[in-house]
Amino acid sequence: MRTMVSGQPVLGCPDTDPSRFVPLDRQIVGCVWELGVFEHERGAWIRHVLDPDEPDLDGWLADTRADGPVGR
Repeated sequence: MRTMVSGQPVLGCPDTDPSRFVPLDRQIVGCVWELGVFEHERGAWIRHVLDPDEPDLDGWLADTRADGPVGR
C-alpha cells in the first residue's frame, strides 16, 4: 500500500500546503478511526470501478461517506 501525505512537514512534506501531496516513505500504522474512511474508499472503488462493465470515475469521485460516527 502506498501512502501520500500533505501539509505536514514533520512527515516530510515540503510545506504546509494541504493540496501538495508527496509519498510517505516510511512505514506507518493507521488509527482505528481512519478505518471507516478506508472501508468507504474500498467499497466506492468496487462499486464504481471494478463492478460495472465500464468504470465510472466521475461516480467514484462523487461518492462520499455518510455523515455520522464510524461503524454505525
